[in-house]
Amino acid sequence: MAGPLHILKRFGVHSALLVGCLLFAFPFLWLVSTSFKQRDEVAIFPPRWIPRIPWYAEQSPFIDGQTYDPMDAPDQMSDANWKRLRPDIERVLWAAFTAKSDPERLRAAESMADGSYFRPQILDGMWLQSRELVPEEMWKSPDALPDFLARSATAEMVERAWINVVRQLAVGKLKIRHISNDPLTPESTSGWQTVGPVTLLADTQIESEACRTLRYDLREADAFTLTQTLHLPAGTTVRDLQAVGIPIHCDASWHRLEVTIESGGLTFRAERPMWMDIRSWQEAEYVFQRPDYTGSRSIVFVADPAAPSDVTDPGTVRLTLTWQKSSRLRTLVDKYIDSYRWALRYIPFDTQLRNTVILVILNVLGQLFACSLAAYGFARLNFWGRDLLFGLLLATMMLPGQVTMIPTFVLWKWLGWYNTLQPLWVPAWFGGAFFIFLLRQFFMTIPKELEDAAKIDGCGFFGIYWRIMLPLAGPALATVAIFSFMGAWNEFVQPLVYLSDERLFPLSLGLNQFRQEQAAEWSWLMAASTMMMLPVIAVFFFCQRYFIQGITLTGLKG
Repeated sequence: MAGPLHILKRFGVHSALLVGCLLFAFPFLWLVSTSFKQRDEVAIFPPRWIPRIPWYAEQSPFIDGQTYDPMDAPDQMSDANWKRLRPDIERVLWAAFTAKSDPERLRAAESMADGSYFRPQILDGMWLQSRELVPEEMWKSPDALPDFLARSATAEMVERAWINVVRQLAVGKLKIRHISNDPLTPESTSGWQTVGPVTLLADTQIESEACRTLRYDLREADAFTLTQTLHLPAGTTVRDLQAVGIPIHCDASWHRLEVTIESGGLTFRAERPMWMDIRSWQEAEYVFQRPDYTGSRSIVFVADPAAPSDVTDPGTVRLTLTWQKSSRLRTLVDKYIDSYRWALRYIPFDTQLRNTVILVILNVLGQLFACSLAAYGFARLNFWGRDLLFGLLLATMMLPGQVTMIPTFVLWKWLGWYNTLQPLWVPAWFGGAFFIFLLRQFFMTIPKELEDAAKIDGCGFFGIYWRIMLPLAGPALATVAIFSFMGAWNEFVQPLVYLSDERLFPLSLGLNQFRQEQAAEWSWLMAASTMMMLPVIAVFFFCQRYFIQGITLTGLKG
């Protein structure tokens, strides 16, 4: 029976291993968690380690109860002073907010969905902005802090707190563009017509943009619709339109907007929905021809022959906006995969994945065949100069890749293989010094009696290599395959040197291009990096037994 000391020792060892695993896994966990965040969750300090769960709302306008973190005591103030002054701070901040706000707007906000969160969130927002203006010396004698906050509150601070806390959905003025890139103004419109649990409020302005605010209630319904009929200028049909711009002030509800256009007996549907994923203006551009460049945010209209329209006049266009309700689970999923959706939209992932898989397969097969054949010759065949040649082979490992980069580039270009995939996989079929050394060490551990028995049965050198050596060298070959896979999958310098055609880019080069173009979108970059890392992690976990076994056995010599 194990004693207390033995149990304590095992507990300590397992605890140390667990802490080590967490430390090594932390960068990957941070990478994945950042890919689940939105922009406003990334660019904050102190950092938010756990992605925020989106606020779920079935009514709009509504109050977001988690825009701001609760008011907390600043580091420069003691807990006793904070507890004593907090009621006065809240009083003066709320008084400043109400004094600089429209009373009618205040009453409307408190009657909105989740209106009980309005005052606490406004105070949190006002405090977050005001505390940055407090001079350092005032923290030493904070009794004058409430008066200072009352004087420093501005209309800009009030408006910023209002915009961040109050969520409202609105539609701006349509923008229609002709194929000649000239804007088109419809001769007349019948205005927006509503269907379902939605009401159009009076004309207003949000962030200086003229719009119509929508009040909807999806507690008992799954969708609501806005419809508008447009009469195009004489001689113009829907085929002559290049794009339709629809400014939408999103309410961060994660409900989905689907758009259709009907004209001339045809129905055109948006290829993908638009998510209400932010809390500001977003202009959705709907186009009739697919853009010829990667990363376009335009949404393509696709003709739906299965749904003929009753709008037969080619000069009349009926535009329909349909908001589909998202459940709590779908809201959560849509929020967490949003960065992956954008990353896939900007990266031609299917093309780059195909190029990467081709390079990985050819590199792995080439290294396995060439290295195992050369290693068998160095391990089992006796020929003049064998040890000298093996020494020269190992000496090549001491040459940095930067030394041979220019001569090899000149060679491949002379062969006419620049801007092709050949320079990225052909060298693998000539072997690698490290893998040849690794396999030679393993072959030397195989008993020679097996080779002698095969010779008695009539096997030649290649038969011994194919029927005896390779089946026994499974762990070592698996190690070579894993190293080759990881090297080919993550290779960046060689594709950067030899490729200029984006259609030939592997994932490593595509990720670098994505980083240069979308450097400010950290969550998108983390999502793209996660998608590139997952195959490598999966290969390691599924093949770690062969990996460890191969590394261990190649150090033994029988």
